Amino acid sequence: MKGLEITIFNKNEILKDNVEFRIDSEYYKKEFLKLYSFIDDSPKLGELTYMSDLSTNGSFAVVAKIKNDNNPKVVPFIRSGNVGETFINKSELEFISQEAHNQLPKSTTELHEVMMARKGKIGGASIITEEETNFNCSENVIKLKILDKNRINPFYFTAYFNSKYGLKQIERLSTGNVQPWVSIFQIKKLMIPILNFNFQEKIAELIKIAHTEKKRSENSFKTAENLLNEAIGLKDFELNDEPINIKKFSESFGLYNRIDSEFYQPFYDDVEKIIKSHGFSLLSEICSDINYGTVPTSPYTNDSSGVPYIKGLNIKNTEISKEKLDRIINTEELQEKFYTKKGDIIISQMGTVGDVGVVREEEDWLFASFTIRARLSEPCQFNPIFIGLYIQKIAKPYYLYRNIAQASVRQNTDLPTVRNLFVPHLDQSIQDNISMMVENSFAQKNRCENFLFTASKAIELAIEQDEEYALKFIQKELFSEEALNI
Repeated sequence: MKGLEITIFNKNEILKDNVEFRIDSEYYKKEFLKLYSFIDDSPKLGELTYMSDLSTNGSFAVVAKIKNDNNPKVVPFIRSGNVGETFINKSELEFISQEAHNQLPKSTTELHEVMMARKGKIGGASIITEEETNFNCSENVIKLKILDKNRINPFYFTAYFNSKYGLKQIERLSTGNVQPWVSIFQIKKLMIPILNFNFQEKIAELIKIAHTEKKRSENSFKTAENLLNEAIGLKDFELNDEPINIKKFSESFGLYNRIDSEFYQPFYDDVEKIIKSHGFSLLSEICSDINYGTVPTSPYTNDSSGVPYIKGLNIKNTEISKEKLDRIINTEELQEKFYTKKGDIIISQMGTVGDVGVVREEEDWLFASFTIRARLSEPCQFNPIFIGLYIQKIAKPYYLYRNIAQASVRQNTDLPTVRNLFVPHLDQSIQDNISMMVENSFAQKNRCENFLFTASKAIELAIEQDEEYALKFIQKELFSEEALNI
């Protein structure tokens, strides 16, 4: 029996608030039961909110017909993949027409409503800020309107459902399903303790500061992009949409060994000419190494002693997401060329082709077989952050996508293509300014995440200890954050 986790219940305890009659062992894990012991007497969302989604506008057939009309798609449409973090992820929004939006009023977003996903990527909550009002949302997203905002602050509400008490409730309800899914009925059963309103307002203050930092981060990154496009000459570039591009044999198949029309779209030539007008080097000419990553030879581990393993899904916009890195063990016999060092540029080779991460610290990480590492020569007149952003924002759409390997099920690139990627010669000061704005963006993003963490952790401490203890924690964290910004 050693190592087994056993929980004993009588029938009355199992039936308590268990209309579905769940008897699977996952539902009664001790971690769930311990968490519920702190919030068991809290009110449920069915009492505190009004819930709606796309389906409340009418039958599936009627709504589908409205949503899939032939009018221009201009209104952002929130899906489950856009929800789950404190703020709506607007990077991959779909769109519906204004006419469809007008006919779907019950799924239209309003200020400070809270969104929760009920299918696919579930868990967590996102608050509607001024930027997301008058959007629309799918049937896989529940829109919650708090009935009494003098009792529950919507920012506190959102932070609570991004704390372990909110996340674990959803996790418990979704266990036993083939794919992650929760019903509106189950969401109505979610519990939230009503903490002192002054404490709730303190949590709201943290979330609002985080939102400010998020907007600053987005603005800084946009500035970096604008500097890059302006320096290269693409700031006001308009795509040449001519349907015909006449080429000699020596300028087409004889040179590129390609006969597909997509490869010869005129705008590719236009962009290449603009980039090369500054003078250029091939990536292989400014790098000491460009090589594929490695396939892990051992299983992943949760042990912190495992070596972080960078995959294509971990990288984008020069950032390497540390929180989502897998780790592997038994790596002693792997060659040195599969390990990273500061300044290495990691490029996604398959699926997310052209997404880029730059190693910012001296880290002995590994990079996956479906990524390519470029290590700049020393000394080098190129800034690795500039190179990373250039590949992500310009080479990806105008060079890598053009040279995507043909006849492949998944989009992918290869080592020769990356080696022959052309890099414009820009002044060092311009490269450094671009890099500085990217780094500012990430610093502001980190501050945003720190404020969000402080908010959710403070809620957990208030529930487990008391609100005074949680407020002391907030003061300590804010003091540390202030010290870091001096």
